[in-house]
Formats: sequence, structure tokens, C-alpha cells
Amino acid sequence: DSDSYKSCLHPDGTWGRAVHVPQLSGAYRDTRTAASRTGLELFLSLDVTGRSGGIGGQDPWVSARKSRSDPWSIPVNPGATVNTSSFEGAPSLSFDESVLYFFSDRPGGSGETDLYCVTRTRRVPGSGPPHC
Repeated sequence: DSDSYKSCLHPDGTWGRAVHVPQLSGAYRDTRTAASRTGLELFLSLDVTGRSGGIGGQDPWVSARKSRSDPWSIPVNPGATVNTSSFEGAPSLSFDESVLYFFSDRPGGSGETDLYCVTRTRRVPGSGPPHC
């Protein structure tokens, strides 16, 4: 369906060729990536069909790496703090990396899909996968 690709920005302002990122791509819909300001975390919306660890139909997941030159880790589901059995997606991280925003159609909201956020303590870069 949809997969993740990367393209590097060259010093002259042009973009390089898009390269498939297999560890961020699954057999189904993988969309709406949001990289942290540091480039050490990447949040993305993943269809949980056929993917171990999913909670709802689509969930925000997170991948991390120790440095910008390291490969991305296999995405992990941040769990019930963020995801429910409902449809969540479109993750976006605040500039200071302490708040994760996302939408959900979980019961108790104001409409069909509502915006939610969770906060976390500041993460030490390179300390492993983040915990929301």
C-alpha cells in the first residue's frame, strides 16, 4: 500500500533520489511521518493489520536511532498511553519533543475524530526507544 522512503537534501538545495526504508515499511498502509527536531525519533501512522503489537486499526508508532547516520529501528507501538482499539493517527511531536499530538476516533470525544496529546519527560538522546 504505502511505504516509507528517504531523500537527502544536498548542499546545493536539491534533493537526492528517494530510497526505500524497509524497517519503516510494512505490507499495509504506513503514512504520516513526523521526525523529531533532533532527527533521532520518527513517529508514523501504521496500519496494524498483519503487524505484531498493534492495538487499533491504525496506531502511531515510533522508531529511534542513536545518531542521524544510524539506521532507524523497527517501529514500536508506544502502547495504551497513546493507542486504543479505536483509529489513531497523524502523530506530530512538539518542538521540545515533550508533547505528542495525534487524532483519534475513540469514544468520549467531541466529534468523529478529535485531537489528543500526551506528554512525557524529556528524553536523553541515544538512550533507546522513547516512552510516552
